[in-house]
Amino acid sequence: MKKIGIYGGTFDPIHLGHLIIAQSFVEQFSLDKCYFVPTKTSPFKTETQSYFTDEERLKMIELSIDDNPKFDLDTFEVKRTEISYTINTVNHFRHIYPSSELYLLIGLDQAINFGKWKENSKIRKLAKVVIAQRLSSLEDANKLNEIKKEFVLLNNPIIGISSTMIREKINTKKSIRYLVAEEVWNFIEQEKYGQ
Repeated sequence: MKKIGIYGGTFDPIHLGHLIIAQSFVEQFSLDKCYFVPTKTSPFKTETQSYFTDEERLKMIELSIDDNPKFDLDTFEVKRTEISYTINTVNHFRHIYPSSELYLLIGLDQAINFGKWKENSKIRKLAKVVIAQRLSSLEDANKLNEIKKEFVLLNNPIIGISSTMIREKINTKKSIRYLVAEEVWNFIEQEKYGQ
């Protein structure tokens, strides 16, 4: 039976932290494939707009994962015109992989609000929900202790990189080299900004 990982996010932009988490996800659960699923419109972020265009985000994901045969890109969510709900994405993967085990990777912030997600109990029936650890406050650590019984915890290294940090560095003309894959750094520096 195949094991398929679903790793959704804005990836605005994708960075080394995302890749390290994805590799941990593949290794811990012996996944045959980990799909990066960039979102178009999150139900929790309807008033924000992506820093990079959909095409740029897709290109950067492709550049980042091209050399890893366990990683792949799925454009189901980013091509949707309506709000993206995780249940739609999980159903999409269930349709493609009807007899495979599905694993859905989410962050702690998402896990805390999982009870508010559309059809969250159906998501749990269709996929194992896995929480990726991240740098967090004491309050987040306490919440993790409360909810970790409900989810599977990913044993990933904690990486202090965020897409927000990278966007701030770009805005202040500071280097993002070594925070993103070299190909992404080249793309942002040369192709997007002509530097």
